[in-house]
Amino acid sequence: MKHIRLNFFYSAVLLSVISFVFLGGDCSTDNDPDPVPDSVAPPNSLSLSVDAIPGGNSYALISWTASPDENDDNFKGYRIITISLNASGQILSTFEERELPKNPKSYQVLSINRGTRYKTYLLAELENGTKSDSLETKIYSGVYYNNDGIIDSYTAGPSNSKSGYGWSALTGVGTQYTYTAANSSLIDVNLRLLENELFFFSPDVFINGYKHTVYSLVGAGLQAFDETELQEPNSSIIKVEQDNVYLVKTEENYYTKIWVKEVTNNPEGYFTVEFEYKVQPVEGLRLVKK
Repeated sequence: MKHIRLNFFYSAVLLSVISFVFLGGDCSTDNDPDPVPDSVAPPNSLSLSVDAIPGGNSYALISWTASPDENDDNFKGYRIITISLNASGQILSTFEERELPKNPKSYQVLSINRGTRYKTYLLAELENGTKSDSLETKIYSGVYYNNDGIIDSYTAGPSNSKSGYGWSALTGVGTQYTYTAANSSLIDVNLRLLENELFFFSPDVFINGYKHTVYSLVGAGLQAFDETELQEPNSSIIKVEQDNVYLVKTEENYYTKIWVKEVTNNPEGYFTVEFEYKVQPVEGLRLVKK
């Protein structure tokens, strides 16, 4: 009986062990790593500015706000991709691609070409290569920026005033002209007094055969000069005031932004307006930013 009882005891113990194993008993603590996420949220927002050194190279500045997942342990950083496009918006090539850390959440796309269309995409990325959906900029291009614009109000008699101004879309250079038939194909802007107030006129308002230009008021100051949401110009005459920013659309369908910096009443009997300007040399592209 003792033998039988001993076998019974061992059988009971063995059955308990087998049951413990099959039921998943574990005396150790749970040290398994947390599962790696298979998705990541994109950055919250994206902004674009296009700038240039006066008389020098142009570049784009991309800025963004953090992905909601940026504080996760597996968050790696951001990836920024800039592509070039044709006139129809189709991708031509990748201009550059960069991996970026969490900070400073801004990046300069350097030495962008004037006359080439670009678009930049931004996404968040995890350590395992998982990528978020992308945010994208508007189509943009390099611009010409100069701070030496000057134009005088028109006078009918003999005068040193030059009331015409025009730009070359090829070089971005602006030139002051006298308002004469010989310069009619070169003048984009005409400055005149009307009831003792200054106005920009379309050059063809007074003489047929001169170029047709339209204007819109963007706002005032640096904030307006930085604005990218630009209304289509539709007025052939617009009042000129110091610190105002205007968008100019030329007859050839090029856009220029003017920032009036100073208005001077000359003793010779005419006014002089000094301004900064930025020329967008891509036909029909309205994004002009400083």
